[in-house]
Amino acid sequence: MTVTDTKNASPDLPNWANISIYILLLIILAVFGDLLVFIVGFLGITIAFASYYSGRTSEHELHDSDHTLH
Repeated sequence: MTVTDTKNASPDLPNWANISIYILLLIILAVFGDLLVFIVGFLGITIAFASYYSGRTSEHELHDSDHTLH
């Protein structure tokens, strides 16, 4: 089994698309869930999106610092 570069396999979505998906998921939770489901889902979705953005930032910083070393 070979490891593929995920950056080349799936291009990044623009920021407006990520924000739209986040808001759409929150609306779905609000419409179809009760208060407990909304609170737990809100925390889960927020943590997932926040970790994605922090991982994306650190990945770019790593690649930028990698180029300055050469």
